[in-house]
Amino acid sequence: MQTNTFTDHVVADAPLMAYVAVGNVGGLTLNARWAKEENTIKLVLGSMLPDTAFNRIKTTVNVCDAWEILKWVYEERSKVLVMDIIWKFQNKCCDEDESIRSHFEYLANLREQLAAIGKAVTNEDYMDMLLALLLASYNSVVSSISASACLGSKVLTAEIFKQFIIDGSEPHQVKNDRAKAQDEALTVDSGNGKGKDQRRDKCKVKCYNCHKTGHYKSECWVLRRSGHIPLLLY
Repeated sequence: MQTNTFTDHVVADAPLMAYVAVGNVGGLTLNARWAKEENTIKLVLGSMLPDTAFNRIKTTVNVCDAWEILKWVYEERSKVLVMDIIWKFQNKCCDEDESIRSHFEYLANLREQLAAIGKAVTNEDYMDMLLALLLASYNSVVSSISASACLGSKVLTAEIFKQFIIDGSEPHQVKNDRAKAQDEALTVDSGNGKGKDQRRDKCKVKCYNCHKTGHYKSECWVLRRSGHIPLLLY
């Protein structure tokens, strides 16, 4: 079936003048040809559409009415899809433990999706969005970029801005990783009874002078009673 034949059926519920002018084709009268094409189009739509969409049109009398319903259904779905992408784009903040590179790639993907459905985001709006969704810990990096942009002659694009942030975030990430590793090490030591907390627990401490437990040599009462105080503690 030709494309112009399909168009004839979706724009009108009865043959138009151009269609009528063709007359009989392949031994089929005008009405028989129209009815056959209507059935063929319905079969094709039924095989291509999901059940939820097909159930909306299965009781329609002609292709034209079915097409109007399908247009409304998919236009509404498109609106919901656009709203969902825009919401994600405007509210995806960078998490503290998230890679800034991954964060920018996610936003770039959403921007491409919006462009594909006719909702292009300008470079200026994209820059504003990148700034708004950054953590406060990147303020110093952003300030440096702004100062460089004011002094330089090169136009600051979103891509250049992202690269500056990624380059500036690497020392920031390394510092955070080191601090996290130190915190974890301290937590493990505390859990194992290591470090200063263990020194406070004298239950298992043995005095090298009187060989009794519960105190250090510097605290030994025997030495204090005899007037001999050691120069070295412990």
